[in-house]
Amino acid sequence: MPDARRTNELDLMSERLRAAVMELVEALRDEIAVEARPGEREPDHLLSIDQAARALGIGRTALYSEIWAGRIRTVKVGRRRLVPSSAISEFGIGSKLMTGSSAPCG
Repeated sequence: MPDARRTNELDLMSERLRAAVMELVEALRDEIAVEARPGEREPDHLLSIDQAARALGIGRTALYSEIWAGRIRTVKVGRRRLVPSSAISEFGIGSKLMTGSSAPCG
């Protein structure tokens, strides 16, 4: 019965190896998830409405229209409504995709 015993030992080693590989895979997934978290990146700069309008090359009224239409994200800090710098980038990318042009909107 040495062959049966040897087969059992190999099966046990295979199972241990499989468990170790799965543990490694989980650890790598966790590490990748931590690196991919948006909160872990550099924080957004918050722009006033005037600064955001200037950055987009549009007026305050047009900016408010885009905000109320849900195309530009904002945050409230106290009574102030501020625009995260990432929202400016997202809007620029989104507007280019919708119009199909690479020229700035104005």
